[in-house]
Amino acid sequence: MPNGSYVGGTIDESYLADHNFAPDRTTAIRGYHAIENDLRRVFEFVEPHQQNLDTFSTRLYEIFLRASTEFESNCKSILAANGYSRAGDWNMGDYKKIEAATRLSEYQIRLTIWADTPRVLQPLAPWSTGGSLPWYQDYNTVKHNRSDKFKLANLKNTVDAVAALFVILFAQFNILAFSAHELVSSHGDWNGWLAYHNSIFWIKLPTGWTTSECYGFASLTPTFGAFSF
Repeated sequence: MPNGSYVGGTIDESYLADHNFAPDRTTAIRGYHAIENDLRRVFEFVEPHQQNLDTFSTRLYEIFLRASTEFESNCKSILAANGYSRAGDWNMGDYKKIEAATRLSEYQIRLTIWADTPRVLQPLAPWSTGGSLPWYQDYNTVKHNRSDKFKLANLKNTVDAVAALFVILFAQFNILAFSAHELVSSHGDWNGWLAYHNSIFWIKLPTGWTTSECYGFASLTPTFGAFSF
C-alpha cells in the first residue's frame, strides 16, 4: 500500500505465512534472530554507547561476518525468486537492484537500548543515490584481510550490519520478521515506529508509494510488478 503497509486480513492469514510464497521464511528469520541474540549478549559486556562505536573484538567480528553474509543471502534469494540472472558471481551491483522495488534505503531502525538516547540508523541509505554501503565495504575488507583490518570489526559496523539484515527481512515478511518462533499478529505502533517485545529494534517503513508502484497477488502465483531488472 502507499503507506508501506500490507493488506489482506490478519497477518497470520495472509500470503506472508504461506509456505508456497516463501519456503525459506522461517529459516531466514531464525538465522537473523540467532544473530540478534548474540548481539544482545555482547551488550552485556560492551555498553551500547557512542564512545564504544570503535570497540572491536573476536566476538564482534563473528557477528559482523554472519550478519553481512545473511544479508547477501537474502539479496540473492530475492533476485533469484524474481527471475534475475547474470553470468558470474553476483555482487553489490546486482544487490542494489532490489532498491527500486523495496526502498530499503528509506527504512529506519531505532535501537532503544542505546545509552543516553536511542540510536536511529538508516543502514541502507546510500542506496537511494546509488552509493555503496560503508559497513558492507568494511565487511569485505576485514573478511579478506583480518590481520591488518581487524579494527573494522567494530561495534558500529556490527550494529549497522545486523540492522540492515533486519530491514531486508522486514521488507519481505513485515511484522513476521519480529519472531522466529511464532506468527506475530499484534505489535506496538508509536508515531510510525513498529515495535515488538521480542526485538531490540524498532522499525519505521517507507511511505509515499504510488498506486502504480504497488503490486498484488493472484491465486498462489506471485507477481512482482514493481521489480524491473
